[in-house]
Amino acid sequence: GNLGWKGFFIRYRIDRHDRSQLELKLDYPLRWGIEEQAYSVQTFLFVPKVLGLTKHNYSSSEFYGDSTSFLRMTTPKRKLRELTEKSTVKPWTGDIKAEIAALLGGEIEASELAERNIRLLGCVYKGALRDARNELLEAVTGTNEQNSDRLLDHLDAFVEDITGATRRLRKVGKKFKQEKLPNALNQSWAAVDEYISLLVEEACTQSLIQLKKCESIDGLQSRCEALKEIAISEYRHRRSNGWETYAEPEGSNEYLAHRWRVLKRFVSGVLYVDVNREDVGTLRRDIAGMIAAASAMLVATLAILFINERWPANLSWAFVSAMVASYVVKDRVKEWGKRRLGARFSQNQADHVLKIRSSSSGQLLGTCMEEVRFGRPNDVEPEVLALRSENLMGHEQVHGRPEVVICHSKELRLSSAALRSEFVGAQGVTDIQRLNLSRLFHRMDDPWESYSYIHPTKGTIEETRCGRVYHLNVILRLSTSDGLLEMERCRVVLNKKGLLRIESFDEENQPCQVSSAAGSMLDDLPSVDIGEDLD
Repeated sequence: GNLGWKGFFIRYRIDRHDRSQLELKLDYPLRWGIEEQAYSVQTFLFVPKVLGLTKHNYSSSEFYGDSTSFLRMTTPKRKLRELTEKSTVKPWTGDIKAEIAALLGGEIEASELAERNIRLLGCVYKGALRDARNELLEAVTGTNEQNSDRLLDHLDAFVEDITGATRRLRKVGKKFKQEKLPNALNQSWAAVDEYISLLVEEACTQSLIQLKKCESIDGLQSRCEALKEIAISEYRHRRSNGWETYAEPEGSNEYLAHRWRVLKRFVSGVLYVDVNREDVGTLRRDIAGMIAAASAMLVATLAILFINERWPANLSWAFVSAMVASYVVKDRVKEWGKRRLGARFSQNQADHVLKIRSSSSGQLLGTCMEEVRFGRPNDVEPEVLALRSENLMGHEQVHGRPEVVICHSKELRLSSAALRSEFVGAQGVTDIQRLNLSRLFHRMDDPWESYSYIHPTKGTIEETRCGRVYHLNVILRLSTSDGLLEMERCRVVLNKKGLLRIESFDEENQPCQVSSAAGSMLDDLPSVDIGEDLD
């Protein structure tokens, strides 16, 4: 459960990563016909003032310290059925065949192209498998006795596609098993194969769990048996290869969980790009400091000339007092100048510039300007404030919950040609941002408070407890250089124990669609138990 992907030109998703971290995923597409892709993302955090975050005790550097960002290529989209066809995988397998032939013929000594492409193909397969499984689960949700044939057709197609796509992928993998190839290539394919086997087993298992809701449908049992056979065959495939990634009824199964994460990072790591952060404020601060120092020196020099004319340098009390006073004025002029000029120079200037480069070739793929600003609600754009206040009906609702606003902005520019030259089938870039909210919890009250009342029918004094929660409102403002604009609001509900849930708003501005952090390997979400949110 999460809020799901939304958005028209930039897809976005807000998730609860764990009890203390909020995660925002953004998909920037490469739009055809545009050489330089330009996107702007502003994230407004409306933080309850009672939690004590201000620009005086929470600096931009602390915000960046609490946040983590990852940039990777968006996984190329293909249907699972399409991956059964040779022509669909050819963009990746063509380079694999060419490099392996060159290696075997002694034309080249080593290259990372074949390894990169088999890992990319593994990522494509994973995305296609996830989408096919989700389509099947949607069919399960909408199934009844009258439309059961639709579900059976979905199941038949799923079984056929998962079998055919896996067979096609492993046919490509056979090329990596030749003895004369470097061990790195053999091991890379083995890792992809093991990871895909785990994903297939998990997709079949999760589908069978959901299909229990429809077990009374005629003909369903035979389809479920087919899914079981696929899952069991993948288990046997891993055992026959000597891989120990299988669950044991007894024991901690630590190796299985650890190995899965290693495989995931290895296969998906091919999508990630290198990001180098450069502080663009250093030069501005140096210039402001130099101007302030020069101004202070000018004041001191003029003061000395004036004092020498008025009082000869005979160490009289008047002379000494005047020199001390001039030093004090000079020092204050310097500090005042640094503050005022520093603030003036930093207006409308980014905190950092991020250089986005290929992790393999080092080629520059794009840049990102990043900044954080603090303020009051009235300081933000009118349309942002209007969206924040949309469901606040009364005067007391607006003024009974004072807030401070943290605005994190990104200006992203991507080169379409550079991205497509580095990644076969490149369709865009995915930006993953995580913000640790732990410092908000320290000022929160206990998660429960007692409430006494007179029972309306018994007439007795009763006592119950009320959950003490805090609302962190988040507004996204997404735009492009050619005028496309989209805005979205959600509400993060927290208490002293952590992040409880995320709520979006329906057309009547009522909270809905509660999210949690439950997921699967295919979803790239951690498995987190939130059953004790308020315990």
